[in-house]
Amino acid sequence: MLKLRSPSLFWTFSISLLVVLVLAAGLQSWLTVTLLTRLRMEFATDSAAYLTEQVSNQIAALQDISDNRAIISVLHRYRSKDPA
Repeated sequence: MLKLRSPSLFWTFSISLLVVLVLAAGLQSWLTVTLLTRLRMEFATDSAAYLTEQVSNQIAALQDISDNRAIISVLHRYRSKDPA
């Protein structure tokens, strides 16, 4: 009968190390994407809140609120440069 040899202990540890490294790289990638997405969303929210406050302060500082051109001018001044 043919007796099957058990794999070398070197290969067992090598494959185990490779599997752990691949899993760790996947986990690190997932955490990085999750963290950067959250930070980008927080920055966008903070930026929008800041711009809203600036625009409302500028409009409140206008002498003639009924002048639509002055309000439009303020809105154009704070218009987003990003089309998205």
